[in-house]
Amino acid sequence: MKLTVERDTVFIPEFRDNDQESWPVKIKLRQLTTGERQRLLKIDPVNLALSASNGGGYQFDVNYEGLFTQAVQGIENLEVNNERITTAEAFLKAPGLQDLFLEVVMEIVKQNSRKDDDLKN
Repeated sequence: MKLTVERDTVFIPEFRDNDQESWPVKIKLRQLTTGERQRLLKIDPVNLALSASNGGGYQFDVNYEGLFTQAVQGIENLEVNNERITTAEAFLKAPGLQDLFLEVVMEIVKQNSRKDDDLKN
């Protein structure tokens, strides 16, 4: 079997119309490994199978900060109080970014919640 998995993507958040800017904030994200996904997006396989067979949705126990620090590989064009923010660690220490944080984390969850069937063969 031969699989191709996208390893890195660039996400442009919509936060405060960022996606309309000429120099938008760009977040470089990497695909998490299977071990990281299991640790940070905790899924009970039995409940997952039961939910799928009953037509229900997936239920996760998510470590948002862990997801953010593991998946964010770099940040471009973000400045808070005249200080450039280029890393996940600096982002988490900056004030006023909660809504942007949530948007990025939801994108990370979306990108890393794909079933293996979604991968290209």
